[in-house]
Amino acid sequence: MAPPDSLSDFIEYKYRSDGPHTKRLLIFFLPGNPGVVEYYRDFLSDLHKDLTNDGPVTQPSARKDSLQERIPHITTYGHSLAGFELQASWPSSRDESWPVCMRDGPPFDLYQQIEGVKFRLNEAVRRYNDRVDDDAEPLKVVLVGHSVGSYMLMEVVDWWQREIAGEGKGLEKTAKWEVVSGVCLFPTVVDIVKSPKGKVMKWVLAIPGLQWAAWLLATLLTTLISPIRIWNWPAELTPGSNPSSANTAITAALLHSPLGVRQTIHLAADEMRQIQHDKWHPSNVWGASDPDIDITETSVKASAASPRTKLFFYWGRDDYWVDNSSRDRVIEKRARRVDGAGQGGRPTMVVDRHGMDHCFSLERAHGKIVAGQVAEWVREVVGGS
Repeated sequence: MAPPDSLSDFIEYKYRSDGPHTKRLLIFFLPGNPGVVEYYRDFLSDLHKDLTNDGPVTQPSARKDSLQERIPHITTYGHSLAGFELQASWPSSRDESWPVCMRDGPPFDLYQQIEGVKFRLNEAVRRYNDRVDDDAEPLKVVLVGHSVGSYMLMEVVDWWQREIAGEGKGLEKTAKWEVVSGVCLFPTVVDIVKSPKGKVMKWVLAIPGLQWAAWLLATLLTTLISPIRIWNWPAELTPGSNPSSANTAITAALLHSPLGVRQTIHLAADEMRQIQHDKWHPSNVWGASDPDIDITETSVKASAASPRTKLFFYWGRDDYWVDNSSRDRVIEKRARRVDGAGQGGRPTMVVDRHGMDHCFSLERAHGKIVAGQVAEWVREVVGGS
C-alpha cells in the first residue's frame, strides 16, 4: 500500500522533442467526485503514452499517425478538485489570487468548483506559455472530464465561448491559447437525480448534519479501527469488486484528510440540486443550430467566425449515475449522426460496449481502453495541425 506522502495533488506528464516548440498541446483533466486525481494516475499515464507513442499503445493503428511529429510539445495535466487536497491545506482566506467566491475556504459547491477549475486552467496555460518562441502558435487545449468533471467541462466550454465572443472579462486577451476540444467520460450532465443512485442519494444527502456525522465516523475509523487492523474499511469503500492496494491507499488517504469526507458529501449534495436539464446553448456549446430549441437560451449569439470547441462523449451502457432515457434523449438531440451530413460541429457520442463501471479508471484494463479512445479523438481534432 502506497504511503500517504507518496500521493500527489497533481499529475503531470510532459513530452518534448528537439527543435522549436511552435506547436503545443495541453491535455487538461477534470476529475469526478471524489475529486482526487490520484485515482486517475494509471489512466493519465496510458493516455499520455498513447499520444506520444512512449511505450505500449492501446490503439495500435495510432502508430500510423504519430501525433508528436506534428506537435512536438505535449503535456498531460490533472489536478485534484479544490478541497480534496491530500498534501496541502487550503490557502488562507486572504489569498487574493483565488476567485472571490472561494476565499472563505472549503467545502466548495459545484459553482465554486467550476470557478476553481477555470482558475487552475488559466494558471496552467500561463505556466506553459512562459518562455515559448515568439512565433509559437496558440497553445491547443483539450479538456477531459470524468463524471461531474464532464459537467464542469461543459461549463468551462460555455465560459470559453463567451470569452472569445467578447462578452467575458476573465480571459487575458493576449493569452495565446484555445480550447479546441472537450472529452466527456461517463458524463453526469443531465438529470442526475433520475439515475439509479441519484434516486437514493438525493434523500440521503439531504439528511441534516450528514457532513459532520460522516466526518466523525471517518475520524473514529481512522483513529480506532485502522491502527489495530481488524477491518480493511478503505477497501470496502473503494468502488470495484476487487480494488487494488494502490486505490485502497488513496481512499484511506482521502478519509484521513481533514476535508475529504465533508467535501465529497457537500459537492455531491449540490450535484443533486444543480445537474438537471440540458442548459447549454445549441450552437455555441453543442456546436449546431437547432430549430426546435427546448433549452434555456444563453445570451451568447452564434458567430461563424468564432471557433467551436469539438465535443466527444463516452457514455456508460448502464451507468448507475446516469438515467438511460435522459442519456438517449441527449444522444438523439445533440449527437452527430453516423454519416455526419449537415451536422456541423455536433458532438461525437458513443456508448460503452465493454461492460465498464462508472469508475472506469479503477480497473486498469478499462482505463487502457478509454485512454485509447480519448487519444484517437485527440488525434482527430489536432492531428492535422
